Amino acid sequence: MHKNAPLTNFSKCVTLIFYILILFDPLTLKSYVKWDFCKITNHEMSNIIFSNLKNGLNKLEISNFVNVFQFKSNCLFLPVCAFRESKLRPLFRPIFTSGSYYCNNYNKFLNLTNLNVNMTDKTVSLDLDVYRNYTEKSGRAKFKITESENRLFNLLNECVDFYDLKMDLRVVGGWVRDKLLDKDNKDIDIAIPKMTGIKFCEYLNNFTKDKYGFSRTVGVVKRCPEQSKHLETATMNLLGFDVDFVNLRTEDYSSNTRIPDMKIGTPVEDAMRRDFTVNSLFYNISKNFIEDFTGTGLEDLKNGIIRTCSSPYEIFMDDPLRLIRAVRFSSRFNFKLDEKLKDSINEQVLKALAQKVTRPRISQELENILSKSNVSEAFKLMYQFKILHVLLNVPPYDYDEEEKKRVRSRVTDEMLSQSCSLMERLNKSNFPDIDYKCLYLSALVSPTRELPPIGKVSFSEYLVKELLKLSNQYSSRSNTISQGSVTFGEFLDKSKVDRVTLGSVIRAIGPLWKESLLLCLAESDRGTYIAFNILVDYKVYSELVSLANDLGISEAYNFKAPITGPELVEVLPKITSGPEFKRALEFQVTERLKNENINKDELKHKLKTHFNDFL
Repeated sequence: MHKNAPLTNFSKCVTLIFYILILFDPLTLKSYVKWDFCKITNHEMSNIIFSNLKNGLNKLEISNFVNVFQFKSNCLFLPVCAFRESKLRPLFRPIFTSGSYYCNNYNKFLNLTNLNVNMTDKTVSLDLDVYRNYTEKSGRAKFKITESENRLFNLLNECVDFYDLKMDLRVVGGWVRDKLLDKDNKDIDIAIPKMTGIKFCEYLNNFTKDKYGFSRTVGVVKRCPEQSKHLETATMNLLGFDVDFVNLRTEDYSSNTRIPDMKIGTPVEDAMRRDFTVNSLFYNISKNFIEDFTGTGLEDLKNGIIRTCSSPYEIFMDDPLRLIRAVRFSSRFNFKLDEKLKDSINEQVLKALAQKVTRPRISQELENILSKSNVSEAFKLMYQFKILHVLLNVPPYDYDEEEKKRVRSRVTDEMLSQSCSLMERLNKSNFPDIDYKCLYLSALVSPTRELPPIGKVSFSEYLVKELLKLSNQYSSRSNTISQGSVTFGEFLDKSKVDRVTLGSVIRAIGPLWKESLLLCLAESDRGTYIAFNILVDYKVYSELVSLANDLGISEAYNFKAPITGPELVEVLPKITSGPEFKRALEFQVTERLKNENINKDELKHKLKTHFNDFL
């Protein structure tokens, strides 16, 4: 008898029990397969089981299903095999169809084991009509969507049809813009007419639960005007996408705040209240066409222009944060700013930016600039239009009276000019494993490193943490890079470059030594002057990094002293904790830099010789 016979019989018994159980309860493969699809009804499953139980047991006979630890996958595999071989396959309505017919080809579901929006997903090319109003066509537009996105949109349309809601659903915002630019975007915002997003999610959950046997938790992002959340937003995870649902709306601003009064609006009103024409395009998933209610959205997207949907002065006075958003989109997509937009940025608009927009909200836009945009170009534009002067309270744009009272030492226009110049030089570099976010911030703060501290905090850290309201990590890392640049400058001025000196610099700066070296080269005059701009010689960077790797000291900041604690006291009996103890530890690391093969006995001898006063 086979030695695994007991396990084989056990697997057979448990699998048989599994088949019996699913006679009484619908089988939902979603437990094991990350896919949202309809349940198999009891009646349909009964037909499958009685005709395929024999097939399933035959699978047990010809396959060695003796590994108990694989039992979970076997339980899934057997009924699926039987199901696929059956001539009595039930007729299902997969969620990727939006019609009223039923599909008799279930192979797509059975062949998939995972639904992940990050996996390779086939695309569907769309050639769509474009409407400037509800009836007038104005051309055609092409873009691609994935099969997963198509299934999602069809599911939403099914829900609308099922409840006869008589309304069009639209994808709005950045998703449409990016698709038309042939760029990927996972953030899907659905605009709902006639009702709130929360109400529609109730319909959607009831529909998917009754029709397909699943429901989803609805998250609610509460109204928070300070964070630019002017209406409650409902969010659900569907088919691997985090989808936001919000109603179409119109806005009415008062004179002294950027927080509008919100009302449910029409599609045209919703488009016109948006910031820029390229962000006002809608994809009507109910009628399958593009809507360009501003009349210039597609044209501006094609020509690379950032233009406001209405009067730029009024747009910026209503919500001055849009100044920074204009810079962000311009630098991200390499688009030009509309001339009327540029002309509208005057002292009144800049003052409104200082007085109506909270610092935390500004920091979110800056974070987006650091993450997704051409940082050098963005800060250059903010400097050009004095936006940076407002953010850093530079006279005469220091409209923040409270900040003016707290801080006496001021950032100057000259300092900001130097910062932008440094960023432009750094923009020419492209090296792996570099924290470019903090590197650019270090270029911003470096010209201020000589300013006196604010309390116990260096001015550089204060600038990033308090004025720009970025995280502690940004402030500390950018300050480390800025100070490390000075350390590297002193090192590069020396003629001797060896394992000890380079390793000591790396240890002094820490993990950000490469960023510090790049900033040092950008700040130094080690370059070629062309049209009064320094072209940084990044060959020095490559040579030093290569040398550090060859010498095995690229992570010298992690080097530890081999002899510590009681063992060190045993070697130097009179040494006590404090500066001398620390000096003895650092002495050992220096000796390791001099000789990477030095052993403990040799180190002990050198310690006794160098610290003979503690014997």
